[in-house]
Amino acid sequence: MPWTAKDAKRHKKGLSPSQAKEWAKVANSVLASCQKEGGKDCEGKAIRVANSKFSELMDAEIKTEGSMGIPKGALRLIDPGVDSESNTILVFKEGDIQKKKLQMTVYSGKVLKDHWYWGSLAIDLSGAEFPKKKYPVLEDHRTDRKIAFTSKPLVDEKGLHVNPDKTEFVDTVESNEFQKLSEQGFPFEASLYGLPSVIERIDEGASVQVNGYTLKGPGSVWRKWTFKEASVCVFGHDTNTQSSSFSRTEKEDVEFEEIVHKKPDDNALSNTNQNEGGEKTMDLKELKEKHPELVQEIVKEAKTEVEKQFSTEVSELKIKNTNLGEKVLDLEKRESIRGENERKLRADFIWNEMLLSSDIPESLYEKVKPHVSYSKFVENGVFDEVKFKEAITNEIKDWVGKGAAKTVMGVGYQTKDVVDSQAASVLKQREKDDQTTNMLLNLAGVKTAAAK
Repeated sequence: MPWTAKDAKRHKKGLSPSQAKEWAKVANSVLASCQKEGGKDCEGKAIRVANSKFSELMDAEIKTEGSMGIPKGALRLIDPGVDSESNTILVFKEGDIQKKKLQMTVYSGKVLKDHWYWGSLAIDLSGAEFPKKKYPVLEDHRTDRKIAFTSKPLVDEKGLHVNPDKTEFVDTVESNEFQKLSEQGFPFEASLYGLPSVIERIDEGASVQVNGYTLKGPGSVWRKWTFKEASVCVFGHDTNTQSSSFSRTEKEDVEFEEIVHKKPDDNALSNTNQNEGGEKTMDLKELKEKHPELVQEIVKEAKTEVEKQFSTEVSELKIKNTNLGEKVLDLEKRESIRGENERKLRADFIWNEMLLSSDIPESLYEKVKPHVSYSKFVENGVFDEVKFKEAITNEIKDWVGKGAAKTVMGVGYQTKDVVDSQAASVLKQREKDDQTTNMLLNLAGVKTAAAK
């Protein structure tokens, strides 16, 4: 000794895992107290007391069997805790063939709160039965709207999922439309259709553990159930009540065993900390002295659970950080592009404004602009408009000074090089004219400045 949860089931039948652990605690407490007092037949006494006390603590579970007409909508469930991103079409290439996979989480294992029929509802993943080799994937649970077929679903700590490697799409109008819309990002929801065979009713004030989560009454638990099919839907049971598959009035006959789980009696709870003589059970110090191996087992179990939870939280945070980093990079990219476009538009506006107020003909605008680029006046994303305008002013003066100005005849010039060439020709012609004039004056006897 001490007893464990496995030992409890040999002495009292019909215990759930959590109830078996509670039985072991009561029995071990009575055993330790009896041995401390030097009593006889301590083990037998501990078993009898545990059985008696635990019967008072079993929350007055009442079992019944029979059949009942359950609304169809209550057997087809959408888990609001499943993110739409978990239900997607994955496209990948295998050699030269392009294939598609269906990634769909049907149920997360969490408690579905405030259901219109069940109250709070949890579906025990360990109680799922999959009697068939293949299962349909439908639209809105309608047999005339076939999407795909799949093998036995996958069940893990994150819930129940369609196996993407064992799922094949069918060639129907509904399936093709679903694939197309999913690839475009349409937010379909996944819905589960199952038939419960063991239903546990939880009264108000009572609570149970399901899939690692606590369900507080009033509510229901499907302890055993049969998986029928999975569907893709646009809306769930709360908003699509007019659909036959989600009907609240049309019923389906279901045979099941029902367990009513009532709130524990307060007196029974207080009595668990006393033995038959009314004395309190051992404290933590005494438990460490009498049963150190039990304490070590409890500590080890608690440590493992904490580490598991911590590891899960760390993994989730890493995923969130990665997604956040990608979103930040995307925003930075968009902001950079937007800023560059704004600077470009602003620079073009400044150019047009200053050219319009200058003497340069409009036909030369596109020839003048490339000589002063706005990008040379941008540093760390900041556009220096003052220096940019100064550079434009100097460039315009240079063009005008070289003859690129509006004339009465409207004559314009094509490039800055052409202006320079024509100006040189004019100067050269003036020199020739001056030489000819001086020569004629000299022949006439008039001395010019060049002849002196």
